Amino acid sequence: MKKHWGLMTLGVVALFAMPIAGQATSIVSGGNTNATVSIVDGDGDIELTTAPSIDFGSVKATAGSTTITATSVNDPITVTNSGKTSGWNVTVNGDGFKDGSGEIDLGATLHLDNGTPTPVDSTNISTAPTAPAKLAVDGSGTDVNAFTAQTKAGVGDWTDVFSTSNVTLDIPAGATPNDYSTNLTWTLTNAPA
Repeated sequence: MKKHWGLMTLGVVALFAMPIAGQATSIVSGGNTNATVSIVDGDGDIELTTAPSIDFGSVKATAGSTTITATSVNDPITVTNSGKTSGWNVTVNGDGFKDGSGEIDLGATLHLDNGTPTPVDSTNISTAPTAPAKLAVDGSGTDVNAFTAQTKAGVGDWTDVFSTSNVTLDIPAGATPNDYSTNLTWTLTNAPA
């Protein structure tokens, strides 16, 4: 009986002495390894997803010129860029503050000043786009740069936020009572200004 017990013990010892498949054959103390990732082009193009609508409420007519402040600014300028490094630019133009018939042009100038470029995701590591300190939109239809990312900048989701106190309208003297509005045209190009 002892003979069988000895063979069984020898078999167990032999089992533990055998290498286990998949086990590392050596351990490196203080060595280096690496981790890799490949980021490929994101889906879609650079997109302008929102732009502000502005309300100045109502103001009493005056004999002289006046400047009024916006009562509300709905939405910032928002650009979504899923990894494109071309840079981009947003421009705006207006067709003039006109009455409902389109015959009377108020001759007003819209100012969107001190926009604040902000990443939607606070962990965004891309270089921030820029916005001009002063942005004036008259009724000439001329494009004005509003929000710009240089090459390799402005990747991810970015907003340009305007506080109501920085959105004003210069109304010239001689304005007559009426309801006036302008069409603001926002255009995105996939290249910096």
